[in-house]
Amino acid sequence: MTALGAIVMAIRFACELAALAITAWWGHRSFGIAAAICAPALVGILWGLWIAPRATKRLRDPLRFGVESVVWASAIAALVALDRPILAAGFGVAAFGTAIGARRFEPEVSNRDGSSRARNA
Repeated sequence: MTALGAIVMAIRFACELAALAITAWWGHRSFGIAAAICAPALVGILWGLWIAPRATKRLRDPLRFGVESVVWASAIAALVALDRPILAAGFGVAAFGTAIGARRFEPEVSNRDGSSRARNA
């Protein structure tokens, strides 16, 4: 992976963590502690099942990009609901920018049986 690819993937990972934090923040401010636990748990489950590089049921693009976009849009909507529109815009640019960049720089993915598959295969 190139240096630019490593930067894109690092920013993407930071956006994934930020989406969890944002949904927890929104859940707590809007509905209380239960939502602060459930909202990021839902995001994590979606990501782990269908988007993560080593997900057992990883979706193929463009469906994977669609589910990923739902995660990003949910975090953006949460920031807007928290009255943080500038932060929402910045997060949106970073999240969607790295989502697009990840399609270019994502490394080969190892399967559980030791074999490997190329991006989006």
